[in-house]
Amino acid sequence: PVVWFVFPHLCRDVGRFHLADGTFTGWYTNLRAPLRIEGSDWYCTDLFLDHWLPADGGTAAWLDEDELEAATRAGLLEPAHLPVIAAERTAVERALAAGTWPSPGGTLTCPANTVSRCWTSRLPRRRSSLATSSTW
Repeated sequence: PVVWFVFPHLCRDVGRFHLADGTFTGWYTNLRAPLRIEGSDWYCTDLFLDHWLPADGGTAAWLDEDELEAATRAGLLEPAHLPVIAAERTAVERALAAGTWPSPGGTLTCPANTVSRCWTSRLPRRRSSLATSSTW
């Protein structure tokens, strides 16, 4: 199972990955353009670059750099996406070095058995903050 933390004001999502038995395996970060929410539909543009931070203390790694390079060569990304990717990568690397990754505040948690409630209770605020953010 995966619990996704979505930050409409940031250009990334963070997934907390678990095995079927609930064992935490690591944090997966997906770089993306800011969310656009229209009614109950959510839209985003994947920016190809991802990051994995294993729970066992193993080496953190950037993933899909080859896909990012291919997408850039093929013109699949807008020019405005490239500095966003660089800035998000830098933000992740700085937080890793500071020991505060995966969260801007250092933690990403919802109390046990309340993930759905945490998610839905924050949704109106997320929609509100998105409405005031810039769009692509």
